[in-house]
Amino acid sequence: MRKQEDQSQNGFKSILKSYRKYRLKKYGTILSEILAYYGDLSDIHGKRILELGPGRHLNLLRFFKNETNAKIVFGVGKSFIWPWMKSEYRSLVHDSYILNFLKSQGSKKYDLIYSRYVMEEHSIDPIILLRSKIYWRYLKENRLANPDRYFPSSIPNMQAIFAEAYKHLSPGGILISEIAKMKNSALDDAFLEAFHWRSLKKRKIGRLSQVVSGVKR
Repeated sequence: MRKQEDQSQNGFKSILKSYRKYRLKKYGTILSEILAYYGDLSDIHGKRILELGPGRHLNLLRFFKNETNAKIVFGVGKSFIWPWMKSEYRSLVHDSYILNFLKSQGSKKYDLIYSRYVMEEHSIDPIILLRSKIYWRYLKENRLANPDRYFPSSIPNMQAIFAEAYKHLSPGGILISEIAKMKNSALDDAFLEAFHWRSLKKRKIGRLSQVVSGVKR
């Protein structure tokens, strides 16, 4: 296991050096997990890739779109799309609440689904939340203390998103969640064990963070 982690880290460093223009350093954990599973980026030929909650950072989506032979590459989430951003990159993001989008996907499947700093409570940008009709409805109805699965960035919402993402993961596909603060994570052991994984691992990153990687049976 340690040897595999070292190899994936070396693979990421090589990508970082070769593709400096994408500024991929912040995605090192996710890319290392992808490389540990697939072995090489060439092995994602024809794969369908979905990023949950890219926000304003489209670095990794742009990299996958431009530099790999993946079949489909795009992200979903409420985010700011700057007017000066190239239209080809704006089109990579579907502007929707993640849970609503996933529930609308029918039988569509993805081979790789990943998120960075999404699967934890309070992960959504406060300005985005204040623009949400859901937020103001909950405030008016005095429901903020007991959010349900549709209230953005609550634990029930995060767990519902993860469960829906799992449904749309192909057999043998990998679901990767990088979490900035473990104390706010929605993915506790009891929740994760309810799914049928071929393999599941949780790895600490420093003192506060972790990454969860699950391969669907």
